[in-house]
Amino acid sequence: MLSDIQNFLDELKIKNNSPRTIESYKQTLMEFYHHIKKDSNEITREDIHNYLIFLNERGLQKSTIALKLAILKSFFKFLLKHKKININPTVGFSVKKEKKLPVFLSEEEIKTILEKAQSPLEKAILELLYATGMRVSELCNLNLFDINWEKRIIKVQGKGGKERFVLFNESAERALKIYLAQTNQSYPPSESVNEIALFTINGKRITRNQVYRIVRKYLKTERKGPHILRHTFATHLLNRGADLVSVKELLGHADIKTTQKYTHV
Repeated sequence: MLSDIQNFLDELKIKNNSPRTIESYKQTLMEFYHHIKKDSNEITREDIHNYLIFLNERGLQKSTIALKLAILKSFFKFLLKHKKININPTVGFSVKKEKKLPVFLSEEEIKTILEKAQSPLEKAILELLYATGMRVSELCNLNLFDINWEKRIIKVQGKGGKERFVLFNESAERALKIYLAQTNQSYPPSESVNEIALFTINGKRITRNQVYRIVRKYLKTERKGPHILRHTFATHLLNRGADLVSVKELLGHADIKTTQKYTHV
């Protein structure tokens, strides 16, 4: 097997792979050789399976194991191409990627952000996103008639046109009323028109990009965008004892497995 490894590394050099890449391949293949201690044509799928278990038991990250498996796949593909083996033992093996947990703000962080909001528009948007967990697209599509002020409920058009109802708190209600007063809009609206946009800039319905800019203005640079407020809403609800099914309905998730990712705390 050692001669096969050397031939493989020589081909990598011919293909102008960097010295760093070649060294990485060499380390992985030598580690594999010392673990298996077999000739290339004697290695079976069971050997590959056991080696992956060995790597996992060492506590390596999934990304590291996936890289090592990719190197082995390249090596055995090379051997098959040059008729050194009859069957590639790595075919069908894969490493599941680690799912990234949702990033969310602490109670103190969200409190600070809401307190720093400068304009009535910014304050209302931040308060509503956190209070309801709605998506940015859902917020942009809100109309004045979607709000039931008496019950503090908002009708939301979710993904696929699915309608749901979300609750908002007193803090969001105050922010919304201050914003509407500043824009000379009444609540409930006096006109019997269904499509009066709730949030507007320069007389036009607010856009996703405008909401992103507003939210990012108050987030730290490593935070990505408005979706973090949705993550924060869900995480804080569950931390306070809300049941998973209720949170699923409020978020508008089709599958409860999507909601389960918020149970990481």
